Amino acid sequence: MERRQLNRDRGLAAGFSLVLLFMLASSISPSFHLELTDALRSFSALLQTTPATLQLIFATLGTVLWLGQLRSFSARASSGAMHEGLLVLCTTGLGLGFGGFIAWLRWTAAESVDLGRMFVLLTLGSALFIKGLAWLLARGMVPAKGEPTGAAAGSGGSFRDYILLTKPVVLALLLVTTLAAMIVAAGGMPEPGLLAWTMLGGALSGGGASALNQYIDRNRDGKMARTKRRPLPDGRLHPNEAIIFGTLLCIGGFFSLAIFVNLLSALLALIGMIYYVIFYSMVLKPTTTQNIVIGGGAGAIPPLVGWAAAVGEINMPAFFLFALVFFWTPPHFWALALLKRRDYARAGVPMLPVVHGSNETRWQIMLYTVQVVALTLLLPLAQLGGQIYFIAALALGSGLVFYAWRLYRVGGNQPAYRMYRYSSTYLALIFAALVLDTFL
Repeated sequence: MERRQLNRDRGLAAGFSLVLLFMLASSISPSFHLELTDALRSFSALLQTTPATLQLIFATLGTVLWLGQLRSFSARASSGAMHEGLLVLCTTGLGLGFGGFIAWLRWTAAESVDLGRMFVLLTLGSALFIKGLAWLLARGMVPAKGEPTGAAAGSGGSFRDYILLTKPVVLALLLVTTLAAMIVAAGGMPEPGLLAWTMLGGALSGGGASALNQYIDRNRDGKMARTKRRPLPDGRLHPNEAIIFGTLLCIGGFFSLAIFVNLLSALLALIGMIYYVIFYSMVLKPTTTQNIVIGGGAGAIPPLVGWAAAVGEINMPAFFLFALVFFWTPPHFWALALLKRRDYARAGVPMLPVVHGSNETRWQIMLYTVQVVALTLLLPLAQLGGQIYFIAALALGSGLVFYAWRLYRVGGNQPAYRMYRYSSTYLALIFAALVLDTFL
């Protein structure tokens, strides 16, 4: 049975690799591409159908091959028998392969200027190279004795567990800033297709980065009361499943934006993912009290993505929106850190309240709150918002300053909780005010 499964896996991998090689050959040689186009037209005429129908059939067959390969690969990986480095390599090859597959179909159908032949070549070439490298490294590898498999490994989580990996509440706030930036940049509601693909790309990128963040933080999360019931520390999902899920979502987000929106928005999303997963989660969070300050740049990138998606460039108003989220991040998360100070201390995370105490943290929250409110009132000078926005920003900012001042003067869990909750609502309403002002 195991040998039959292995042969089926190899057959699916070989079949999809042949599809990618065929696509790569047609991309390298313009003459081959022209001959392929002519052959497609002749064949469709012979079958009394259209080239688009044949392309749809080809796309369906390729997708079925890829899904079969993914299913077999995921089943083996969830047993825990694969080294995490090799797992990331294999998953990246799978993701790039499907991204290149869709890019080639889009390129041949539309001859898109923004999605040129070089992009398709690089994607397909990288996918085949990584798949080949992963195959070479995997040869001869056998599972270590005693490694957990099946249910003992935490595999078989529910759909809800995968959704929780994406941190849906945080993701929703990121998408609000993306959508608002699109509307403000476009001066109104963007074209529905562009809007849908941007939101999908943003959701995949943000959700994938959050899943990989939870994989990196799984041991720390298990020591914290607030996070110990997450799918990974609770054992409902295997860590390998989080790697596969997060990596494929990140790659899917990049290609959704690159293929159906524009390359600039995709590159900005890629920078955000790398910033959050590597620079923040692996470097800043476990080493410095400035983790939230510097790491806030990752959460501030979605407005840039939305702006670039709408107008194809980023300019000074877009950077003002970036700065707004950047300066909002520290007081928001420091309020949470005050509430969960013992949790962070137990997990060994050097948050500001853990290292410098409550008094210093409350003072820093007050300082950053004043900065972010002042920045929101300056946005009209950068052609962001008018009178309606300014009145809303003044009222909302007064509330934020009030909660920060009360926390600074009184201290305690209740003022910290209220500051944390109000600051979440504050950011969403500030961006909503910008949108409202745009339409009015």
